[in-house]
Amino acid sequence: IDLRGNLEKARLDLDAILGKKPLNREAVWACYDRLEKARENLARERFQFLLKVREILGPERFERLKMMYRGLMTQKRHRVMEGGMRKWW
Repeated sequence: IDLRGNLEKARLDLDAILGKKPLNREAVWACYDRLEKARENLARERFQFLLKVREILGPERFERLKMMYRGLMTQKRHRVMEGGMRKWW
């Protein structure tokens, strides 16, 4: 949760700095670097979690889990697309 909060805070900070006049390029780049570091930290944590799940489940069950997840994501995309089209009609 802290990692997501850090990422969101970095995004908000960057938006705020980009909105200031005059533009301070050094501050923008420093804030951008913090945003990228926050993204990297979150990605590393997610990947570490994935590796732990893989170790617990073993290769066969992990593959089944991946296939189930892909199927669910495909279904979700179709529902979102269908729902979005209904809203526009």
